[in-house]
Amino acid sequence: MAVAQALIRVYLLFILAVNPLHRGRYLHRGSSTSASPSLDRVLSSKPRSPLHRNRKHKDPLKPKHPMLAFLVYVNERRAAFREENKNVLEMAKKNKKTYMEAMEEYKRTKRP
Repeated sequence: MAVAQALIRVYLLFILAVNPLHRGRYLHRGSSTSASPSLDRVLSSKPRSPLHRNRKHKDPLKPKHPMLAFLVYVNERRAAFREENKNVLEMAKKNKKTYMEAMEEYKRTKRP
């Protein structure tokens, strides 16, 4: 049993030393000079409950909400506005003005 734990310790030390993702997670939490308290914590940790193991992981790249209508409008017309206006502030003001005019036109035509 002691031999198996020693082999596990050596393996974990190797993994923690080689893999930069694990290095920051385990070695630098406790004291930066010694990795043994971290290894003891890893070796003695309880297995996670089935709820934690089967949980779906969230996609960090998934959009949080749909794009706003104003952003869709600006993205479609960005190239044309960029050619006309070199200044970003002027371009933003012109985008807002044309969008508001288009929305007023839309509201007048669609509402009875």
